[in-house]
Amino acid sequence: MPENTPHQNVPQRRRKVQAVLAGGLVLGIGAAVTLAAWNDSEFAEGIFTAGNFNLVGSTEDDPSSFTDHNVNEADEVAALTFDAGNIVPGETVYAPFHVRLDEDTTVDGSIEAAEGVELAAEGENTEFLAYSLHRTSDCSSGGVSESTPIAESGSLAPGPVPLAEAIPLESNGDDVAGETISFCFVVSADDSDLVESASATATWEFLAVSDDA
Repeated sequence: MPENTPHQNVPQRRRKVQAVLAGGLVLGIGAAVTLAAWNDSEFAEGIFTAGNFNLVGSTEDDPSSFTDHNVNEADEVAALTFDAGNIVPGETVYAPFHVRLDEDTTVDGSIEAAEGVELAAEGENTEFLAYSLHRTSDCSSGGVSESTPIAESGSLAPGPVPLAEAIPLESNGDDVAGETISFCFVVSADDSDLVESASATATWEFLAVSDDA
């Protein structure tokens, strides 16, 4: 039996070595987990809010009277005040209109030169009423006589009406409305062909586009 003792101790040593190696592996894994905890992160958030752009109009140069007007709703279209209830051949009538960017607008823009005003009209006398659009705050015969039209047409027939050039719109920001831009519509009846007792209705659109559009 003593002769076999060395051989019997070999497996026991192996088991001890294996146990040590196994322990080393376990310790190694434990060390890796501990090191991973030495990490830290910072997180940043960005909030992006789009600007506002809105054109409002009024038939009176009164700060409290400016509002939105929608052509899709008949009662929301601004009714221009022409003294045209009894227009006669050769007569000319006038009506003011004012626009500005509202107090919530944060970017500048312009009324487009080529498509800034678009006209729709109906009625027997659309062909016999010419009009011109002037940029002026004095909307009377005396006020527009020396004014150069920025748009004009020989009739009220539907179609695009080009402006001479784009009209800048400036926003003031800080909850302050933009500068008021005043216009005067001048409508003249034909000298001879105006149809008696007939009417005509015209709608003009001012198209404002932001500079960042």
